[in-house]
Amino acid sequence: MGLFYQNGWGRKIDPVIACRWFEQAAQGGIPVAQHLTGVCFDEGIHHPENSVTAAHWFRKAAQAGHLYSYCHLANLLMTGRGFPKDPVKALELCHPAAQQGSPPAQLWMGKFYLQGDPAIRNKQEAYRWFAAAARKQAPEAFYYLGLIMQSDSSGKHAPPEIRQMFEQAAAFKYVPAYFQAGKHFYDAEPDPETGQLSAEHLAKAYLWLSATIQQSQDSEEISVAKSLLQQILAVMPETWLAELDQKIARHLQGN
Repeated sequence: MGLFYQNGWGRKIDPVIACRWFEQAAQGGIPVAQHLTGVCFDEGIHHPENSVTAAHWFRKAAQAGHLYSYCHLANLLMTGRGFPKDPVKALELCHPAAQQGSPPAQLWMGKFYLQGDPAIRNKQEAYRWFAAAARKQAPEAFYYLGLIMQSDSSGKHAPPEIRQMFEQAAAFKYVPAYFQAGKHFYDAEPDPETGQLSAEHLAKAYLWLSATIQQSQDSEEISVAKSLLQQILAVMPETWLAELDQKIARHLQGN
């Protein structure tokens, strides 16, 4: 029942009701429900935010075999919410599940090394864990690989490689990647013969920037995407619009 309300299966999505069902199932000893109840308390969905109660449920789920829950517990230690900050212990908690091949745990390890406490940040380790998750086709992993690549000032990663990472994440419907993919196609190297964007890059810039406008919750991204689209529409043939808009609709609808 919790999943029905969480995912909108045959009814309106209602996170509060979903969390109430998760908590009932958690009290019945269901590990996945215990994990989801931890998330509910961590995010303050059906009760006020409570990191200590969230940790209680994450720990119970992990001890029952839902090892990925240790990474959520680790995040509380990494950020010092409800507990003294302990980034080293956080890594120790999450590492076993990541090492066993859990893509969500590998994503957490990547984020810890990329964005966690400054004392443990390590871009090389972050890249390694995101790459491991990407091999399992985790959409978010491709996005973070793109971010790391574009922040590398050594020139090791060529623009086409960076675009590919963001486009792969966007193709999997990871919404934050839409803007990055669209912007990188818009900024792609011009066709040497015409000095303009190639037809492929122009079309892809239109596709992903349009998806940004329809799906992003970031007002700044939407504003920039609209501005770039105006410039694209000034040079893109109108005859392309119907087909490209259909492609966007099919992508967003999952067909």
